[in-house]
Amino acid sequence: MKALGNYILRSRVHAILAISVLTLFSIFISPFSYFISGAPMGLAALRKGPVTGLQVAAGCLLLTALPAMALNLQPGIPIAFMATVWLPVILCAGLLRNTQSQGLMVLCAGTVGVFFTALIYVMLEDIQKWWHEWFELWQQYAKSEPARQQLEQAYHLISPLLSAIFASGFVISLIITMLLARWWQSALFNPGGFRKEFYALRLPRILVFPTLAGLLTLLLVSSTASMALRDTVILMLVLYLFQGISVIHGFLYTRARSRVWLIVIYGMFFIMPRSILLFVSCVGIVNACLGGKPIRIGDNNA
Repeated sequence: MKALGNYILRSRVHAILAISVLTLFSIFISPFSYFISGAPMGLAALRKGPVTGLQVAAGCLLLTALPAMALNLQPGIPIAFMATVWLPVILCAGLLRNTQSQGLMVLCAGTVGVFFTALIYVMLEDIQKWWHEWFELWQQYAKSEPARQQLEQAYHLISPLLSAIFASGFVISLIITMLLARWWQSALFNPGGFRKEFYALRLPRILVFPTLAGLLTLLLVSSTASMALRDTVILMLVLYLFQGISVIHGFLYTRARSRVWLIVIYGMFFIMPRSILLFVSCVGIVNACLGGKPIRIGDNNA
């Protein structure tokens, strides 16, 4: 990772070449494509600045468009990477570079997620119909009748939340990508700095009031609450998820067997994801209500 990071930061040409190759490679392992393409861009923008990041992104767009067409891929794929990966990453990186605040970076990522969600609602008159058309397309790939029935049951279960799931997945990917880029930068130039900065991750305290108001509205009038309000509240919970993770890491930092506890907590994300996601988000909200004071971890270099 250090050798690759140093290569990317050597010059803009080196960054364009490396990120373009990584982006084309990431297309074939789509579950990790956001991180593989976004983290190097984040590293370049964090170290060299957002203007250099935009120049690198423009070069990557040109350098990936022709190979994508040669590989019989959709020509819009590089444009999609520019719009949904590189530009949001550069925006968040510019804010983090100037403020040194991961909390504001997380808020910025959430704001981008709200913007994309609003854009979806504006562009699509009937969003549920649009999701149903996608479901019918996915259903064609089911090889057996039981598989189709299971897919249909899953769709009816999550269809009301598809927009929120899509937006939340985007925001989580963007935040994790930025945290990876920041960790990468710290490993290259400031060992130990990422830990101190991450343990201080706190969202602006004022955000807790609309979050609690939105949650209360959903609890009292869940049947009549608008889909846009529900999706926005879910996005806010996603943001507090990262504050909750920061609080838990900071709390366990000086405790005995902290690694065991962290393994248990992260393991629960796979065993009972909804419950643990809500619990950790509530930890972040409670911490915000109590003042959001970060855990002090000593005088490590940051």
